[in-house]
Amino acid sequence: MTRQQNHPVPSWIQRGKLRWVWGLWEPLRLYRRSAHMAAYSPGNAHWAEDWYLRMHSEEMVGKLADLGVNCISTHFFKGFGVLAEAEEMDRAAAFTELCHTHGIRVLGYCQWATICYETFLDEVPHARDWVQRDASGELLLYGKSTYWRWLGCQRHEDYVAYLEAVVRRCIGEVGMDGVEWDGTVYKCHCELCQKAFRDYLTQTYDAVQAEELFGLPHFRHVRIPTTESRRDPLFLSLLDFRREFMVQRLGVFNRVIKSINSEAAQVTYDMDAGPWGPTPDIDLLVDENHDHSFIDAAGVLTAKFRGLKHAFALDRVVLSTGWIRAPSQRRTGLGDSFETAAEIAAFGAPVGGLRRPETPAEVTRDLAECAMFGGHMVTPTWATRSCGGDRAAFEQTDLHEALRRYLHFFRDHEALFDAEESLATVAVYRGAHSLACDFFSVFPCVFGVEQTCLQYQLPFDMLFTYQLDRLSRYSAVVLAEQTCLSDCEVEAFKAYARSGGGLVVTGRTGLYDERGRHRCKHPLKELFELPHVVFFPDAPERLSAPTRDHPPAYHDMRLPPRAGEIAEGILAAAAGRVPCSLDAGPYVGMEVYRAGGGERVIHLLNYDNETPLDSVSLGLEEGLRAECVRVLSPDWDCREAMVTMRNGRVEFGPLETYAVVVVPPLARLTTR
Repeated sequence: MTRQQNHPVPSWIQRGKLRWVWGLWEPLRLYRRSAHMAAYSPGNAHWAEDWYLRMHSEEMVGKLADLGVNCISTHFFKGFGVLAEAEEMDRAAAFTELCHTHGIRVLGYCQWATICYETFLDEVPHARDWVQRDASGELLLYGKSTYWRWLGCQRHEDYVAYLEAVVRRCIGEVGMDGVEWDGTVYKCHCELCQKAFRDYLTQTYDAVQAEELFGLPHFRHVRIPTTESRRDPLFLSLLDFRREFMVQRLGVFNRVIKSINSEAAQVTYDMDAGPWGPTPDIDLLVDENHDHSFIDAAGVLTAKFRGLKHAFALDRVVLSTGWIRAPSQRRTGLGDSFETAAEIAAFGAPVGGLRRPETPAEVTRDLAECAMFGGHMVTPTWATRSCGGDRAAFEQTDLHEALRRYLHFFRDHEALFDAEESLATVAVYRGAHSLACDFFSVFPCVFGVEQTCLQYQLPFDMLFTYQLDRLSRYSAVVLAEQTCLSDCEVEAFKAYARSGGGLVVTGRTGLYDERGRHRCKHPLKELFELPHVVFFPDAPERLSAPTRDHPPAYHDMRLPPRAGEIAEGILAAAAGRVPCSLDAGPYVGMEVYRAGGGERVIHLLNYDNETPLDSVSLGLEEGLRAECVRVLSPDWDCREAMVTMRNGRVEFGPLETYAVVVVPPLARLTTR
C-alpha cells in the first residue's frame, strides 16, 4: 500500500491478516477511580480485581491464541503518572512477554492528553501549567463529570518530553509492538496556543488575503474564536491550525517510535481527510464507534461500514471498536452503559447506552463487517469483557463457538481478504470544504446516500478532495449537498461529466466556494442537461441534523424515504455499469474487491441473520462457467457451497450471515 509518511508502515500491518481483541485498555486504578459499570469497564464491582488478574494470565493468552487472535491492545499509560502506574506497567510488560510467546502482537494503550492530577501532581507538581484551557481560562476536562482528569496541552515541550519517555519505555524497554494513543483532543485557548494561532495566520495569509478573507489589516490582536461557528472565517482557519499541529506532534512521536523499532506502529484516530490527504504518521487507524450492527424495531439498520470504508479509501487498515447501542435503555445511576439487555430491563429512568453482543448472530455479523469492507482488523471488542466474576464473555459456549468459527475462517483464508483494489464503480464524494464549512447540512446528506447504497446493494467508494485524479475510475460520482466547492473541484467535476462520467447532484451543491462564500450562479447548472447527470434539487437523501460536529456522535441510520428514487438515479448516472447485481432485500450488504492474487472477491452479509436467506441470486457477466466460481462461508460445515449458473446469475444458498464469492483471475467467458 502506498503511504504518504516519513517511515514505512510496519510490515505486519496487512489487510486480511490481523485478528484483535481488547485485552484490558484500562489499568485497575482507573476501574476503581471511575467506579461505574459500563460496556467497557467493570467499575468497582467486587469481582473486578479477580477478573482483571485472570485476563493477564497465561491461561487466557493461550485461549485467545487458540481462537486465532494475533494482536491485542492492553493498558500501559493512563495519565495517573509513571510512578503511580509502575505496578500496572510491570504487569503489562509481563503480559506482553506472554503474548509474544504465543505469537500475539501487543499495542500499548497510552493517553495523549489525560492528566489524572490526584496522583500525577506527586510526580510533576507544576503539571497544572501543562493543562489545556477554555476560552475563559478554565481548565479543560476529559468529560464534564470526570473533574479529576485534566487535558494536557502538547504545546508545552516539557509535557511532550514526559510522553516521549513513556513511549521509549513502552517500545524500548517493554518491547510492545505499537503505541495506541487515545484522547487525542486539542481545543486549547492557553496563551501559548493564542500566540501560535496568530503566528500561523501571519505565516499562512499575506496582507491582501487577510483583508479579502477576514476583513482584517493584520492578525496582531486576534485570539482563538470563542464560538465554533462555521460561518466565521477565523474558525475555519482554526480547524486547519489545530489539525496541522496534531499532525506535527504525531510526526514527532512516530520518529521516536521508529528510531527504537522500525516495525513498531503508531495507532490512533485519523485527524480528518482534508484537502491534504490522510494523517501521514499513523500506521493503523482507530474507529471507535457505537455502530455494532443491529436492526431496531422500526426496521432501521445500524452498521459500522462507514468507518471501514473510510479507512480503505485513505489506504489504511483500521481497528474498529464497536458496541451495540440501545436507545431504549434505562439509566441505573451507576453509569450510562450496560452489560446485557437483561441488566438493562432491571432498571428504570430513560437514557441511551451501550452493551456487548449476547448472541452468536450478533457476534458473527459484527466480525463479518470488519473483513468484508476492506480486509481490516477483525475486532471482537467485547471478547475479554467480564460476563460475571472472572469469566470472560468469549468463554460463554455459544459465543466462543461463533468467535472460533469465524476467526479460524479468516485465518485459513487470509488471501481472500487481502483487498488490493475496490471494484466499485460508484463513488460518494466527501468534500473537505463542504464538511468544514457546512457540516450540519452536508453530513446528513452524505450519510443518507451511503445508507441507500448499502441497503440497495450498490458497492461504492468514499472519495476525498485530494483524490480528484481518481474520478475517471468511476461510472458515477454522487455529490450529495456538497455546498462548498473550490473552483478546482468544480472544474474537475465538469471535465469528468463532459468526458462521459455520470454525476448525481443534489440540493445546493457548489453554490458556495471553499470558504463558504456565495457564488452568483450555480457552477454546475450547464451539466444538468447531459443524459448521464441526475439532479435532485430538494436533496431527498437528507437525514436529521447532527447534534454536534463530531461524526461518531451521529447515529441517524434511517433509509431515506425516497431511497429507491436515489438508487435509480445512481444507476441511471452510471448507465448500469456496476460490478454485479444482487436480488435481495434491504438488509443484505455487498462489497466487491480484487484480492492481491488477482481474484475477484464478492462479500455478502445478511444483517438480518436471525432470518437466513434460503437462496441468493448474484448477477455476474454472461458466459461465466459455474466451475469457475467458488462460494465459501464460515456458516457451512463444508465451507463451500454448490453453485449453479442461470442466465448469467450465480445461485447458491442458504445465506445465514456471511458468504464470499470468488471468481479467479483466469476465469474465461464462454458461451454455452
